[in-house]
Amino acid sequence: MGVLLGLCGPCGTSGEDSHPASAAVLTAGYPRACYFRQSEWAAANVNKGYTYPKWAQEFSVLGGVLGKVLNEESPDKDSPDQNGLTKLDYFNRLKAEYPEKLVLLHFNGNARLPTYFRENVFDGHWLYYEPVHVESNLSATPGEAVIHVNQIELFSLTEGKYKQNGTDVCLVRKATDGTPDWFHAEQVTVTAVDERTGTIRVKRGMYGTKVHKFDAGETFAFIHATEGPFGSKGKRPPLLWKYNYSVNAPKDASGRILADTLSNELAALFLHGELQKFDGVEFDALGKIPSPQGIFWKKKIHLDFNGDGKGDDGASTGASEYGMGVQKFYGNLRAALGPDRIIMADIGPRGFGILNGVEAEGFPRSAWYDFVLWSERLNKMRYWARNSASPAFNLVNGKFELGKDPTVSEVPMSAIRLQIAAACFSDSAYFTFYKPADADQVPVWDELVMGTEGIQGWLGYPVGDALWISESLPDVLQGQWRERLVPNPTTACSSEDGFTLSGTKGSDIGFLLKDISYENEALLVSVTARTEPLPDTPAASARLMMVANGQEVKTWKKQQLVLETYVGEKSFTSRFYFSKNRYETNEMKGSCDLQFTIEGSKPVYIENISVRNAPNVMYREFEYGLVLANPSDRACSVDLAELFPGQKFIRLKGSPGQDQSVNDGRLENTKIDISARDARFLIKQKF
Repeated sequence: MGVLLGLCGPCGTSGEDSHPASAAVLTAGYPRACYFRQSEWAAANVNKGYTYPKWAQEFSVLGGVLGKVLNEESPDKDSPDQNGLTKLDYFNRLKAEYPEKLVLLHFNGNARLPTYFRENVFDGHWLYYEPVHVESNLSATPGEAVIHVNQIELFSLTEGKYKQNGTDVCLVRKATDGTPDWFHAEQVTVTAVDERTGTIRVKRGMYGTKVHKFDAGETFAFIHATEGPFGSKGKRPPLLWKYNYSVNAPKDASGRILADTLSNELAALFLHGELQKFDGVEFDALGKIPSPQGIFWKKKIHLDFNGDGKGDDGASTGASEYGMGVQKFYGNLRAALGPDRIIMADIGPRGFGILNGVEAEGFPRSAWYDFVLWSERLNKMRYWARNSASPAFNLVNGKFELGKDPTVSEVPMSAIRLQIAAACFSDSAYFTFYKPADADQVPVWDELVMGTEGIQGWLGYPVGDALWISESLPDVLQGQWRERLVPNPTTACSSEDGFTLSGTKGSDIGFLLKDISYENEALLVSVTARTEPLPDTPAASARLMMVANGQEVKTWKKQQLVLETYVGEKSFTSRFYFSKNRYETNEMKGSCDLQFTIEGSKPVYIENISVRNAPNVMYREFEYGLVLANPSDRACSVDLAELFPGQKFIRLKGSPGQDQSVNDGRLENTKIDISARDARFLIKQKF
């Protein structure tokens, strides 16, 4: 049987002249697979006994590695092994020895340690809360000082993940017009809090900032929005300071906002610095507009996105100025790096046409074991595959968070298969994450390498798109969806030139599909739509469409199940699947109303809506194999003879320690049973 061979072994050539983003995994046959951050955690890990040769042997098997090798998030990343090599050295050496491997940087796009190139970030480009007022004079004297403040309850010595950090504060002089003078600022850290006197003791001139003179009543105390810290608790690492991407944030002396300085910093590392061999970057935790946390949330104290000394929501013009700054950052970096480097982010941001793709952390999410969000995550990943910059490259991170579901004590092999299937359906690569406690190495799952055959890319290329078996059944609506559609009071509709919905300024578009059949405890809704872009929104954005049917689930909290997708200027078909599941809190009856909401008021063009009352079973045919998936909560049977008359398939032959009961090498040419929340990978038999 002919297959597309995966990736070659060591070639001994230097990666110095290798073309960026020319890694074989970008064009290899399916499944495409790499290693997630285990590659970083093992690199230069003296405690685990890793030297470079041992590490390279383990992590050169699949198509590449992704890891955090800079110390923007944790000061521990620089720790060398017994030979003086750091994690960065490991990654660079791997790329030099295996130029066909993909090597990606994992970088925190939301925050950084103030010790990491702090001088590159203007004091006005960090994100702060609405400021407190300083009511005492401060001389320009280094060391520590006592300050009287008007809201002592906002300061503490128990900040952060480990509850051992003092509050980080930026003191800013008040300008003559009463606004903050960001060119007269000083970073300080709280070392004591006296609630009785309303005073704090601070360490002055932190992280290289100049100690200034400040006057009582003429000084703001801006408290940093923070996260972390990460790294060893015993080393007492500092808090990470969050970035302020707002396009209306204070500008530095050169008139730049954060998007300008941060993109310049990273571009220099890739073009001329220590990341020259890297194929690209994946930005972690970037894109979602931050919101007040902890005591600030309880006291309803806002963040100050425009740095004027007053809290705001970061959307004074109606659009997210923070989101626009994120888009500008993506655009700047793409312009600097050119089209050949991979730029990715988490699945939340919308940089379509600029980013190459996104990361799905877990699938559908790392803490949802019943896959109620399968259809939502698949919608978004498939939209990205069709609307990203070229080469399109999404990744499914095979993450699992045990302990959040009391019914799951270990990661089931069925969930691993289903995640790999999702990657195959959405034209994504699968990045291995899970490592059993008794395993010496990160496993190479049988589904990734044709079982005991050990062949990467064994499925070859897709014959066509992923297909939903239920969509071959009659449409419950019989094409009469227009007759069921009821717009909300702020939405107008027209059936001319298709079906158009538009809203009033400042409102979202909403409508109901009334009295939709919910028989057989399953509801698969298919919607084909396109939209006009929103005003004051970058072209790289799309709009969210949300669908609910009144079903409630209880995971970390009781909430209505709302499924999402993206809609843009090009027609796209999304699927939304609702079914009886173990987290359901109210039993659904025989019919329901489907509630649709689309961001913004600009027109949306609905081309078709159809409904089936059947499980969400999918398949995709490849040159040399077949992938079937059943993300629903009940077992199903798929008739292979009907789908592929005359074709025979063979199950993988499983490796010891994996799932040899499913991957038993048997012949399949009639019906195949697939248990709930599981998938099957089959080899085409050649005659």
